[in-house]
Amino acid sequence: MSAVAKRLAGAATGLLASLLLAGGRAGLAAALDFNGAPLEDWLGPFRSQGAALLAGEHAPVEGFLYPPSAAVLFMPLGLLGPDAAAALGWIVQVCSIALIAALAPRLGGAGWRGQ
Repeated sequence: MSAVAKRLAGAATGLLASLLLAGGRAGLAAALDFNGAPLEDWLGPFRSQGAALLAGEHAPVEGFLYPPSAAVLFMPLGLLGPDAAAALGWIVQVCSIALIAALAPRLGGAGWRGQ
């Protein structure tokens, strides 16, 4: 098994342990996202701001406290329905975690090299 596969297996094991310790998916979501609902920012201000830009509005929507360049990046979310936007949000988060798990030891320096 390659070093990257070992790291990804370790990340998956950690996620499974977190799910079990938190009492399932709902418990883990509540522990990670204090807003009350999973992906609340992603489905709220981010998606709303993207939709507003697509509609030609230039003012920030309520709760969007990010720079205008971020609003442009969120424009594709304005085209998606809530379920598709949520699926995309989960995919982005899972891929980000996998990338961090794969790269963190390499970025840590020579002492972290896999065997």
